[in-house]
Amino acid sequence: MEVFLGIVLLVLFVLFTLNKSKIIGSIGEAYVRKQIMTLNPEVYKSVHDLYIPINSGRTSQIDHVIISEYGIFVIETKNYEGWIFGSENQKQWTQVIYKRKEKFSNPIWQNYGHIQALKEYLGMEITDLAFYNIVVFTKRAEFKFDPTSFTSAKIMHPKQITRFIHNEIGRKISQGDVNKILVKLSSIKDQDSKVKREIKKNHVKKIKESKNTQQVITKLGQCPKCGNALTSRKGKYGAFMGCSNYPKCRYTSAS
Repeated sequence: MEVFLGIVLLVLFVLFTLNKSKIIGSIGEAYVRKQIMTLNPEVYKSVHDLYIPINSGRTSQIDHVIISEYGIFVIETKNYEGWIFGSENQKQWTQVIYKRKEKFSNPIWQNYGHIQALKEYLGMEITDLAFYNIVVFTKRAEFKFDPTSFTSAKIMHPKQITRFIHNEIGRKISQGDVNKILVKLSSIKDQDSKVKREIKKNHVKKIKESKNTQQVITKLGQCPKCGNALTSRKGKYGAFMGCSNYPKCRYTSAS
């Protein structure tokens, strides 16, 4: 019996080790969702784990969207711990755990891309002021910057989500637009689990393919989306490369 129990514990330990990041990520997502669910459901409608179709079979994955007359709050969750270093216009941020350093893409830029994908998918005339770029790190993360100094996004811990949303009291969109958004998102929100698994699998595959292809093509100064030349531009997030065929083609990449 003791041998059997030891084998079971060993198997569980191995499974946990192999899937540690997924398990921690799921716990973090669940905690953020729990905070969101404390909002008044009559006023704030939430949608989770959305895969927004963009082009060429690709999708943009959004962790959480909260829709109300007071704004559209798009939330990107980061299940990181340790010290977090970064700035609004920095291409890569840094996570430090003891002596180990890991680079990761600027989550503000990442979520901005999600917001743009959402806006294009909705196809509605909605003011940019209605969209809120929110990046949430777990409470195990310690910011080595002043998040209140950021102007293009809000960086916070889960317990700060509801307080921030409640403080936004000016109406940005009509209740009619809120209803239209919910109808539009219902077609991708209500997919069954099998379909969603396939979409998620394809999403990861396309990201890997896209990274490899874009790295080669953009180095040649060519837009990987339409083939036109890339030009250097400046935006509210700093310098970036944009397609010369804008607005017909909206491809961008960090400089």
